[in-house]
Amino acid sequence: MGVLLQMGLSAVVASLPATKGVAIGLAGIAASLEGAKRLSRRRRGRKTRSGEEGVILEKCSSVKWAGVTCEYREKGGSERTILKDAVGIAEPGRMMAIMGPSGSGKTTLLSALAGQMPKSKKVTLSGAIACEGGRVAFVPQEDVFYSQLTVEETLRMAASFKLAEGTTEEQRERRVQEVMKALSLTQCAGTLVGDSKTRGISGGEKKRLSIGLELLRQSEVPILCDEPTTGLDSFQAEKVMRVLRQLANSGRTVIITIHQPKSSIFGLFDDVVLISQGLTVFSGAIADAKTFFVERSGIPLPEQTNLSEFFLDVISIDFDNEAETRGNLMKLVRNFRDDAAQVARVVGKGPSGRRRAQACHKNFWHSVKLLYLRSFRQVARDRATNILRLTTNLNSAIVFGSIYWRMKRTQSTIQDRQGLLQVVAINTAMSSITKTLTAFSREKVVVDRERTKGDYQIGAYLVAKLAAELPVSAVFPIVFGALVYPMCGLNKEVAKFGKFLSLLTFESFTSSAIGLSVGSIVNSPEAANALGPAVMVLFIVFGGYYCREENVPIAFRWIPKVSLIRHAFEGLTKNEFSGLKFETKQPTDVATGEAALTRLGFGESSVSKSLVGLGRIMLFNYMFTYGMLKERKPEFQQPVASS
Repeated sequence: MGVLLQMGLSAVVASLPATKGVAIGLAGIAASLEGAKRLSRRRRGRKTRSGEEGVILEKCSSVKWAGVTCEYREKGGSERTILKDAVGIAEPGRMMAIMGPSGSGKTTLLSALAGQMPKSKKVTLSGAIACEGGRVAFVPQEDVFYSQLTVEETLRMAASFKLAEGTTEEQRERRVQEVMKALSLTQCAGTLVGDSKTRGISGGEKKRLSIGLELLRQSEVPILCDEPTTGLDSFQAEKVMRVLRQLANSGRTVIITIHQPKSSIFGLFDDVVLISQGLTVFSGAIADAKTFFVERSGIPLPEQTNLSEFFLDVISIDFDNEAETRGNLMKLVRNFRDDAAQVARVVGKGPSGRRRAQACHKNFWHSVKLLYLRSFRQVARDRATNILRLTTNLNSAIVFGSIYWRMKRTQSTIQDRQGLLQVVAINTAMSSITKTLTAFSREKVVVDRERTKGDYQIGAYLVAKLAAELPVSAVFPIVFGALVYPMCGLNKEVAKFGKFLSLLTFESFTSSAIGLSVGSIVNSPEAANALGPAVMVLFIVFGGYYCREENVPIAFRWIPKVSLIRHAFEGLTKNEFSGLKFETKQPTDVATGEAALTRLGFGESSVSKSLVGLGRIMLFNYMFTYGMLKERKPEFQQPVASS
């Protein structure tokens, strides 16, 4: 066995050149192989922190890493080291804490181990990371779900995508129930997940649901959680940690980043990795960490002190006394590297033992069916949003109707009609895009997470989303138009009323499509809500009411052609003014609606042309959204050998 371990270490040393300090930790491991073997025997025989002997599942995987370095290239060309020569091992049946001051590199290390480091030309990730079996379950810090699905529906939907296609419905249901029971979610199975507008499950239950989604596919894979207690009260935080402790007791490998846990939570851990300034200060069993700091490094441990607070105080930099504390930190780092018995034993051959995410091979239309059900439930059950949209449209209709009440056919009402139709077009567009920007920005986080795991194709998601949302979204412009039309005394022909509603509905769909496009090119709801209205203001300016197309500078003449406000306003105006006759008192007065249209430059327009124009804009934005989402599928760094 010793020969095999020696060969494995030799392979790692050969694959990772000794530049940038990578070989420092590896050389220490190779030089004291027997010490590592003794540490391994001690750890296998040691009881877990809960006091129970860990039952190691036959298929459980360990996670091992050595020489893991992450560097960021700044604008000036200089490099900043975020993580340097990180080493460690996490074993089945044990729970490991990754701790350190803010900005120390905890999340960077966890992301590297999970294969979730976003790909960037400015970031270089190197070192050796090995996971037997090649897969891990990563639980991000932010818990994002479809808020209008229940806990059980969320897990069932995920099981339909994550479990093998040959899995029967009975097997999927059994797996869902197993996960809910293991994570203490059975009592809230029928409760909506909820969000800021809809009351739902607690923060702790959301965190456990996040863990459950990762465990559905493979229960034996290592679980990596980023700050699972952040934002939770002490009771919920401890409840989440005890669930993770139970998962470790069942034989899983559990790795968690956590910031200054209280004693009762820290007591649940078996092992700890301490990081400061991107450097690994210690990695190993908590009992050995205490020995390392107190006995080997001579640092006194005050009585009645929380060990986690003690560790963090020791490895933190005091910027009021930076030179001394930084010197003490570097001494600890050197002491740790000299003591190879505290370091992880072996990292397997090659830079990484994890498999890349596989492409989706699920049946397209089956995926559409499942995603349609999810999207329809989300939009139909979202009472808070639907009531707000309905109330807003009703209020706008009442305000506009009151201002433009029963307009007569005098000369002064010609401009009033045009003004009304312009604000109707603007209101419809803004109402629709605002909702889309807010909802899609949150939803995209879930979609990106799911499609990186090969759950479904992005085309299936868009088809299902549109099929589910468009019928519901049509209700609001129709209600708005049906109220404002008679209140303002617009053209009484039934056919024109129908065309009026059709134009508003089509414009609403087009505005939503633009919202999807905007959401597809930005990375946050804040950015989407800033960019969307700015784009819409541009379309309003060139919407046909404030400036004529022939007066627009040549460089901007393309904008009216792609302005949904322009197409909607033109269609609404043509629909309203065609066939109208106005009272005249002077020879220069406008006698007919056709004359008014000519003055606006809409003489050659038609409702059908406006609908076609809106349709083209809508189709283009749907295709643009598809292209952007497909092109911007999240990609992650794979560690490479240092150079």
